Amino acid sequence: MTTQTLSRVTLQSLENYRAAATQAVAAYRSGGHRLVGALNGALKTSVYPRTARLAPGATDRVNAVRGNVSAIVVKGIDQVARRAGQVIEMGSTTAAAQVTKVARFA
Repeated sequence: MTTQTLSRVTLQSLENYRAAATQAVAAYRSGGHRLVGALNGALKTSVYPRTARLAPGATDRVNAVRGNVSAIVVKGIDQVARRAGQVIEMGSTTAAAQVTKVARFA
């Protein structure tokens, strides 16, 4: 195997790892959003109708707090996904540059 072939295979492997990591981040983001949506849906359809009959004021307050907490959680999920994407891009670019540099020396 020549140096050129080895570096090409290494760069292709790095690209495959970058793509896999990017897909994992996308899955984390969409899964987190689905989980928050499912929890909110369950509370709205199963819990709040029952508690509204017993304590409507408390139910309204808990619903408002839930909305605020959900917004914070979704914002956090998005921020983690965005930062992870940046780290993946930076890491793959740096690794590819180092592989290219080593291949030139070899």
